Amino acid sequence: MARQFVCVFCKPPDQVTEAGHRFFEHHKENLGYVRFVELLAKRADEFGRLAAEMAAITNPTRGADESGALKALASFRRLELELQLSRATDNFLTYLSELLGSIFVLRPETMKSSETVRLDEVLQHKTMDEIVRALAARKVERLSYQGMKAFADELQTKMGFQLFGCEHDLARAVRIVESRNLIAHNRGLVNDTFRSRTGLNYRIGNYLPLQPKSVSDDLDLIAAFVFDIDKRAASKWGLPSQSFTVKCEHWEQYLPGNATMKKTESAAAPVTRTQ
Repeated sequence: MARQFVCVFCKPPDQVTEAGHRFFEHHKENLGYVRFVELLAKRADEFGRLAAEMAAITNPTRGADESGALKALASFRRLELELQLSRATDNFLTYLSELLGSIFVLRPETMKSSETVRLDEVLQHKTMDEIVRALAARKVERLSYQGMKAFADELQTKMGFQLFGCEHDLARAVRIVESRNLIAHNRGLVNDTFRSRTGLNYRIGNYLPLQPKSVSDDLDLIAAFVFDIDKRAASKWGLPSQSFTVKCEHWEQYLPGNATMKKTESAAAPVTRTQ
């Protein structure tokens, strides 16, 4: 099944729900930060080379400086990739919680459940809207511990909504969320729970084998998931939508066609594609 590629810089979504808008705003911030750090490291190396060239003029016997900001940044690559994937997945899970809250507020009948809510929990909130959103957040949090498959199955059974377009997408979402859980709760080290839920036979006790390309693809995939889910949820439950626009401010240097982008290989603009 063809999936539409979405990029908050070069191909932002047109209409999104309130929850979708918040997701893409944070997604833009996460991507922008990564590009900024890489750009900063490259600029530091450029200044370092200029300083070394000037020093060589005054002191020809001085040896070449083998250190560099990009080299130092590369030494933290695993940590950087874990942060990227973890932040993006947290943003995705928060989006699902907020989307459910919006659905429950607009269509309270979708909340029908045998689940018991204690009176003291109800009294902690001032309005019914707050109660509904708190229940949505609790549902997503509980199901995230059970796994993304359990969450998707419950939405299908209780609300008649297919979270992902196909089993392949569900499997990829399960892997992404379980990877986030390892990073958050087990220092990124593979355990039995990860292997049983994903079906991947990574060696127990080893770090997740994260690579820049695979993490970048996962971030693109998460954005595509939200774009698809948001459109279908808005249509099914009549959720109000709004336009999403990229507010340049300090982001304009990352946009396609900008001179900085042409000069900076590490901050190359994403290419529009169909998956």
